[in-house]
Amino acid sequence: MKKYLAEGLVIFASIFASFSVENIRQDSIEKEILNEAVITLGDEIESNIKYTKEHLKPAFISPQLRLAGSLSLVTLILFPF
Repeated sequence: MKKYLAEGLVIFASIFASFSVENIRQDSIEKEILNEAVITLGDEIESNIKYTKEHLKPAFISPQLRLAGSLSLVTLILFPF
């Protein structure tokens, strides 16, 4: 009887461990995908800022922006050209 109980516990522990490892693997994959998406988004934002700075006419940029050295989304919404 004890032998069957021990075998049952070993089988249960093995299955539990297998599911735990699979969950950890899935979480790792999801985190990696999320990290890549955030990096890509950051690169895209940086590219858009560079493009905007290059293509805005200096006459339309307020003195405050020239001092700040960067454009923000709020500024572009409030002061469209």
